[in-house]
Amino acid sequence: GSYDSTGQFLDGNIGWVRISDNDRYDGATPTNFTPPVRTTIPTVDANTVGLWPFNEGYGTVAGDLSGNDNDGAITDGDWGAYPAADNAEGTAARDGAYTGVTLGQLVTPFTCPLFDGVNDFNNIYSASFDGAFSGAEGTLIIFVKASGVGIWSDGISRNMVALFVNSSNYIYLIEAGNGSMSWQYRAGGVFEQIAKSGMSETGWFMLGMTWEVPGDMTAYYNDAQEGTPQTIAGTWSGSFNAARVCIGAAVTSPGSPWSGYLAHCAVWTKALTAAQILAIYEASGL
Repeated sequence: GSYDSTGQFLDGNIGWVRISDNDRYDGATPTNFTPPVRTTIPTVDANTVGLWPFNEGYGTVAGDLSGNDNDGAITDGDWGAYPAADNAEGTAARDGAYTGVTLGQLVTPFTCPLFDGVNDFNNIYSASFDGAFSGAEGTLIIFVKASGVGIWSDGISRNMVALFVNSSNYIYLIEAGNGSMSWQYRAGGVFEQIAKSGMSETGWFMLGMTWEVPGDMTAYYNDAQEGTPQTIAGTWSGSFNAARVCIGAAVTSPGSPWSGYLAHCAVWTKALTAAQILAIYEASGL
């Protein structure tokens, strides 16, 4: 970005600088010269049913990188200055729909959208996602950064993620507005919850949740298990409510909208191990 430490400074942006010890560009394979435009932190495998990194810098699609057609469509987006990834890896049937978010924000180590806490959300409902999702076994992971310390104690609840069938079957990651974070799983009307009190975090953190029947609902905060796993006593049933499968809110009206940044949300149809979740956290650079 400059000639030396004293002058000729660049007025603009730089992305993807690469230095190699060989001649990478041979003319026949130009991709050897150009680095990828997007880095996926969670590992995509056969069990990944959705992966939304939220690092778009333009366009109208919240790209799903799972290969399962879960992308989202952006409405009324206000792009930031950072021209982030395109949506080349995404496919249409499982895309999510952005509404009102400020996209392409470079908030180290991620490029991600800003949710304003008023009317911003990402609707990730699709029939394809609904059909692939398993309420009997799965994993949910998302990276979160609050807009400020005040949101943790202002009495307003805010959803990071909502996967809602009906009042008897849903999964929530929710900030309760009273200084606590809540991981919620309800199946067949039986409620399981793990809570973390004393929340005041303004930096990035990772939330994880696994569920497995027969077995437990387990919560993760950053690189470690949070609280005590809860034995799942109910049976998940039903199809998603199309208006209530959201990232950054509880419902598309919107309701309980998140205030801050969200990145790299992923859903699997298997319960990842603690070691696998640790590996995702360590790969994030947090």
